[in-house]
Amino acid sequence: SNAATITKFNRMGKLAGLGSKKVKMIRYGFLYNPDPKALLPIPFSIEVDSEEYEESWSDSLTMYHNSNAKHPLDPELLPDISHIWYDDINGFTGRTTPYDVLSSITITISSDGSKLVEEENGKL
Repeated sequence: SNAATITKFNRMGKLAGLGSKKVKMIRYGFLYNPDPKALLPIPFSIEVDSEEYEESWSDSLTMYHNSNAKHPLDPELLPDISHIWYDDINGFTGRTTPYDVLSSITITISSDGSKLVEEENGKL
């Protein structure tokens, strides 16, 4: 995963109730659009303290399966991540997690007025 960043650790800590209540975090970016006719991702913006905000450690994880593996891994063992396979006939195929974050930026603001922009590179 290229989303295992300091920024993710900061957000997960905030969700766990760690850190100062004087610190606000706003995350914005683009989500995977599961509509097969979609040409663009879905933009989003949300405050990490919001009751609607959810994030887990498995978010944005992708497993690339070895088509020549002696003992292939059952994707159902990790149902909440994206899975990608390759074969010479179909090329790349996969199962993605709907609304997975493709890329995002987290803005961290403290009550003293300072602002820190933390960028998280996505899968684009």
